[in-house]
Amino acid sequence: METLLMIAFIAAFAGLVTSLVVLYKLLTEKKAQRLEY
Repeated sequence: METLLMIAFIAAFAGLVTSLVVLYKLLTEKKAQRLEY
């Protein structure tokens, strides 16, 4: 049961990290387009 809980926790953490990375990339792309480097 503990291993299952750990797997679920790791999966949730990985999903959160990936979503944050995608959001950060989208924000940086929008800023770059706005400034027009």
